[in-house]
Amino acid sequence: MRPTLPHMAAASAAALAVTVPMTLSSAAATVTTHPDYVTLLAGSPHVAVYELTHDQNTGTVPPTDAPYQLVVRSADGSSERYPLGEAQKSLDSLRWSVSRDMLTAVDTANDATVDWWNLATHASGTVTVPPRSYVGASPLGVLYLTKHGTLKQRTPTGVTTVLSHPFTKRPSNMTARSNDLGAIIGDLPGQARYLTFAHPSDVRRVDTKGAALVACSALGAKYAACTTRGALHGRPTGAALLSVSGRAPVYANDRKENFGQVGLIGAKTVAWTRFRPGSSGDAHGPQSTVASLTRGAAHRVVAKHLTVAFGQMITAYGKVLVMPKKRHRILASGDGKTFATIVTAPSS
Repeated sequence: MRPTLPHMAAASAAALAVTVPMTLSSAAATVTTHPDYVTLLAGSPHVAVYELTHDQNTGTVPPTDAPYQLVVRSADGSSERYPLGEAQKSLDSLRWSVSRDMLTAVDTANDATVDWWNLATHASGTVTVPPRSYVGASPLGVLYLTKHGTLKQRTPTGVTTVLSHPFTKRPSNMTARSNDLGAIIGDLPGQARYLTFAHPSDVRRVDTKGAALVACSALGAKYAACTTRGALHGRPTGAALLSVSGRAPVYANDRKENFGQVGLIGAKTVAWTRFRPGSSGDAHGPQSTVASLTRGAAHRVVAKHLTVAFGQMITAYGKVLVMPKKRHRILASGDGKTFATIVTAPSS
């Protein structure tokens, strides 16, 4: 079932039934509640998008509206939830993108159907694009790259516009990221292009110093925060600040680390998670710590005594957002060193 925004149908009585312990001396029963899990999905300068998932492993009752909810939190702290239906098992299996008021997502197994939400009007629906062509959200709809290397925009009503011709053919291993300003598109041979929505025909080459793009997780006005892979070693060479204005890239280049997610703090600080495999019996699986590097700084900064959930970092509000390993809170940092709680998951 694809994510949609209609009102939820009433759950069946059987689905809501729960057996609670009672005694002869008490007519009331207490049901233990547990914090919901949080999964970070996407971010922009204005919003952070995350999933709330009820902890069904405890055997407690799911929320009456839906066990999985899409939450959009604004920079002022206000938030809005969107119930998605019980058949939608996990939103983190989708690829998410947000550009101004347009939020989009595609299933990795079916990337020809794009779900969209207009955060201003609260309208939602789906639009189709060619398979393996999805780039991300645009302010007016969905970006996609044709097999001939043409970048197009398709609105929710199906109106298609040619924006530019960044490639002669679509990269076979395309990675892309869009945001409020524009989009960066690259592939494994090390070719990367950047364009803005204000001037989409002005396509710029992005210098990677021969490294191939693995993924770009955040895009700012001057730099993109990406993970790269060296041509000789065939593994990530680390977090990178790739300039979209012609400057040389900045690499973390610590080959002793296993790099996970990357994010962008302010204009020129890249943050990344340092992967640590889960130990035997670790209920929370692999973990990560956070480090960051600012262009022009002599040393990187490591967030001491902070262990975060693996694969959970997004960029929003000009900060990086992560989660503690128990995944019941969202932490934000504007310097890569100190983190503060901005969201605590409700209990249900």
